[in-house]
Amino acid sequence: MSLSMLRGEKELLLALKDLGDDAAKRVMRSAISKALTPVKQQAKINIKPHRRSGALEKAISKKAGGKKRSKKAWGKVYVKSKPQEWEGKKINPVKYAGILEFGSLRNKQPATVFMRRALASRRGQIKMILKTEGWKNMVDLSMKTMRKRNTMKAARPRSI
Repeated sequence: MSLSMLRGEKELLLALKDLGDDAAKRVMRSAISKALTPVKQQAKINIKPHRRSGALEKAISKKAGGKKRSKKAWGKVYVKSKPQEWEGKKINPVKYAGILEFGSLRNKQPATVFMRRALASRRGQIKMILKTEGWKNMVDLSMKTMRKRNTMKAARPRSI
């Protein structure tokens, strides 16, 4: 998800630009992480009817980040690739997730869209969380910076 998803939130985008790239990434990284929580939960709910071992449900995770060189914060909901033992076989939740999400011609299994459906059903909630958390985090960062500057000024001795 990028900041362009926040269409109509011009004030927030302008304020983030004023902060600078590093501070804006810090502000939005935690907002993105919180916004992805409902998508992760919905994906787990969507997968429950197709549950066999529970490995896929446990493997659904979220991650938010932003590299130093990149100007953008990002987030994703994904399936961790960690093979597990089930009924004497090693199963990889990623392969199973791909078959469920997109279907399989070889096994004649129709697509059971659980990730894309989770994202689509929570889109409005994601936008709201990004907006509210973005502003909250920006205010928190501003207050933290102001406190830091005030304590630095107070600690310096004044010259006569």
